[in-house]
Amino acid sequence: MPKFGLALLLGAIQRFRVTFLLLVPPVAVLFIKSTLVSDYDISSVKFLLCGAAPMGADTSTQLENVFATGAHTRQGWGMTEATCSVTLFAPDEYDPTHAGVGYLVANMQAKIVKDDGTEAGYNEEGEALIRGPNIFKGYYRNEAATKEAWTDDGWLKTGDYVVVKPNGLFSVVDRKKVCQVILSSVAAC
Repeated sequence: MPKFGLALLLGAIQRFRVTFLLLVPPVAVLFIKSTLVSDYDISSVKFLLCGAAPMGADTSTQLENVFATGAHTRQGWGMTEATCSVTLFAPDEYDPTHAGVGYLVANMQAKIVKDDGTEAGYNEEGEALIRGPNIFKGYYRNEAATKEAWTDDGWLKTGDYVVVKPNGLFSVVDRKKVCQVILSSVAAC
């Protein structure tokens, strides 16, 4: 597609019988709210993956209802510093609660750390620290930011609070709050 338009996307799905659809939340909302969808045959879609931002359970459920093809929504979790993917679902996996963002990708390691510095157990919230061959080496020409992003023992700090179930399913629950100094040197969080 030379540019994005919902009608163009719907036409491409119908024409090329698209089976895997990768979306961002604003496009998912377009599918849910637009009356254009009923004008196209989107029955070929069997797999829905959403990323780039969190998508709520209600939106996820509504998106599945739009397709009504048995396609389940899935979310992935990643970051630029991890060359995008940290967790994903396999094509035959999904989370019926719509809270999970998948399982660690191959060769990735994660350690979940509570605010007090201790490691979190299953079903406990903490910041995800990650490492693996897909993790970047540092910020270009920004040694201070690179040093701040890493632990002394080589784990990348994601800034994301997660919970991991005993089966390995990750859920992102919050973003770590970072205090910043604002204009008059008053700290705000």
